[in-house]
Amino acid sequence: MEPTLYGSNEKWWKRDIVWLSRFGLNRPEIGQIYTFIPPNDPESRHIKRITAMDGDIIRPKRGPSFVEVPTGCYWMESDNPNNYYDSRLYGPVSGGLLTARATHIIWPPQRWRTIKAEVFEHSTVPISRRYSLFGINFPW
Repeated sequence: MEPTLYGSNEKWWKRDIVWLSRFGLNRPEIGQIYTFIPPNDPESRHIKRITAMDGDIIRPKRGPSFVEVPTGCYWMESDNPNNYYDSRLYGPVSGGLLTARATHIIWPPQRWRTIKAEVFEHSTVPISRRYSLFGINFPW
């Protein structure tokens, strides 16, 4: 599988530069790519895909058997299934740590495109989702 973004492991002229938008920070959706401050390293920034949202119950491929994503948090995973430096290592990420959404690849020119919201088959996906109606939570 070809990675969505080419990062620091690539030569400088092959690395992707992405357009980041702060618009929509309060409405993240599953499949979108966001930059954020990792909870275990406040000096760095990560760019990962949202694979689960608050209230979702997930079964990570690595780590605990089941996790319920807390209110106001997101499960962030790398598109590279071999890169475990994401929520599988440090757990859910608070929405307050999201800094921007990646919307386009703007460099190199041959990779210029819109970044679509998608989830890959190797990603952790919710096995149950909690819905709320008039403040009452329903687990389906």
